[in-house]
Amino acid sequence: MNKFIGLGRLCADPELKYLESGTTVTNFRLAVQRDYKNKETGKYDADFINCTAFTKTAEFIANNIKKGNRIVVEGQLRTRSYEKEGEKRSVTEVNVNNVDVIDWPEKEGTTTDATPENPWGND
Repeated sequence: MNKFIGLGRLCADPELKYLESGTTVTNFRLAVQRDYKNKETGKYDADFINCTAFTKTAEFIANNIKKGNRIVVEGQLRTRSYEKEGEKRSVTEVNVNNVDVIDWPEKEGTTTDATPENPWGND
């Protein structure tokens, strides 16, 4: 079984793009907080997960979710290879099937409990 479920924050505003076939796609990175604190810094580290969504899911993400918002993504891990400047490279990413929004984008004039020191808004 190949299933990924991750809760995290978007690292940047997602952008909607179109493939040559006309299919909509958005790529984004999800910062997923680890369950334990770093012994040296006393803060939580994060893993940065590359995600790709297509069609209606891509449109929903690009039109409704912004940098810093917490979401849950569900999908499958995919590994693909490509060549750049004569060097073969590979990337592992999540092919997103479903998104649940935890923190909806804030309206102007509202605040959040997240700070630069604590982007997660918790301890």
